[in-house]
Amino acid sequence: MIGPAIAITMKKFGCVHLISVGILGPILLLSAKVRGAHWYGLGPLEAVLVLEVRDLDLS
Repeated sequence: MIGPAIAITMKKFGCVHLISVGILGPILLLSAKVRGAHWYGLGPLEAVLVLEVRDLDLS
């Protein structure tokens, strides 16, 4: 759950960072860059969770 925690923290500063080294990490990284976000990862599940977090309004 480290990825989502980082995403929530970074969202407060106007950006979201996902940390991921799972098999899907590179694919999610490319997809996120297309969407204008920076994604680094710890695993596919955390990657998916942070994608969900990115759309929340935490301000």
